[in-house]
Amino acid sequence: MGCGWRRWERREMQETINHIEAGRIVAILRGDFRGREEEIVAAMRAGGLTAVEVTLNSPDALAAIGRLANRFGSTMAVGAGTVLSPENVRQAIMQANPAGVDVSSGVEVSPGIKDAAKMGKFIQEARS
Repeated sequence: MGCGWRRWERREMQETINHIEAGRIVAILRGDFRGREEEIVAAMRAGGLTAVEVTLNSPDALAAIGRLANRFGSTMAVGAGTVLSPENVRQAIMQANPAGVDVSSGVEVSPGIKDAAKMGKFIQEARS
């Protein structure tokens, strides 16, 4: 279930920055956790972590991000990682309502080299 499309407010952006700065680590969940993401992130939060991202190449990632954002979003930054293209950044935001998105190789012309046009489209999709 998606949370619907919305624009991030300045206050929300600052909260995300504050969460990341507080913990100084962004934990990355990648793989099949068989629905145990909330349990895993609860342990991370209890250990003092304040930011987590779920990679979109993980099974059922958008639903997991949405659940984590609903449960932990007031105390942690919950983001979408390995966002592969300008097209799926919009999907990630519309369906999972993450605190942020992390661009991946889908906007590269070669490994490690970003394509300016693809990056522009990625940013446009994230902001629209």
